[in-house]
Amino acid sequence: MANILEGSRRQKTILSPVPDREPGLTPRQLEVLRLLDSGMRVHQIKAELNLSEPTVRTHVRAILRAFGAGSQLEALHRARALGLVGGTNAGGDRS
Repeated sequence: MANILEGSRRQKTILSPVPDREPGLTPRQLEVLRLLDSGMRVHQIKAELNLSEPTVRTHVRAILRAFGAGSQLEALHRARALGLVGGTNAGGDRS
C-alpha cells in the first residue's frame, strides 16, 4: 500500500512550455487566431471570413495542435507570449 501512495506522489502535472517560436500557422489560421483573440466566437468568425462552421472549427483544432494547447484560452496565452496576438483592437491597430 505504501508503494502505491508513494508512486502517486511522484506524478506531477506537467504543463507544456510556451514555444519559443511561431508554431508554423498558415495565414488563415493566424487570421482565425487573431479573431479569437479579439473575442469573436466560431459563429462570428465564420460570418466574418465567409467560411463554414466546420471549416472554422478545423482551423481552431489546428491552432490548438500547433501550440500544444488543450483549450482556446491556453492557445491564446501562448500566442500572446510569442507576440502573435494581443495589444490589438478590433481594427487591428497596435496600441
